[in-house]
Amino acid sequence: MEYHPHLKIEVETRSLEDVALVCTQAEGKVFRIMLDNFSPAQVKDAVEMINGRFETEASGGITTQNIQAYAATHVDYVSVGGLIHQAQSLDLSLKAVITA
Repeated sequence: MEYHPHLKIEVETRSLEDVALVCTQAEGKVFRIMLDNFSPAQVKDAVEMINGRFETEASGGITTQNIQAYAATHVDYVSVGGLIHQAQSLDLSLKAVITA
């Protein structure tokens, strides 16, 4: 296995206890902490706990109706899957004819 120190690793956390664990054991190894399904209050607490040591991303349960509450926590990134949950897919195909 090759070692790739330039790769940016993101860790998903699901509780403040997970965040504390990453903060104490992963500094210098992890680039970003994803805060999955945290409330805005929990994101605020996590961002304060992280204190700039890692990039932060809030994800899960975020909609266009509550995104401002998440943005107010000073998290670095906010993922809003709800933007595409209502999108309908379109099946396209492309046929190419190559002539000599």
